[in-house]
Amino acid sequence: MAVMIGVHWTLENPLGVRDVNMDRTHNVLTAAADADVNRVLFAPTSEEYGDLIDPPYLETTDVSPKTNYPVAKLADKM
Repeated sequence: MAVMIGVHWTLENPLGVRDVNMDRTHNVLTAAADADVNRVLFAPTSEEYGDLIDPPYLETTDVSPKTNYPVAKLADKM
């Protein structure tokens, strides 16, 4: 997997966000399926919850992403 550092970069590089967070996640999941791997650990981001400030966040907590980065991370989970 890959990582992107800084909201500023993600806002200036929306296709890079898609490439790193969506396309490469798809590649990892495809490779795992091809290798008969049963589980893949996925690390989401608290940015999915937008302006919420009181963790912990639950899977049932409403999401409210503010930038393209958490939107891409949410799409990865679909």
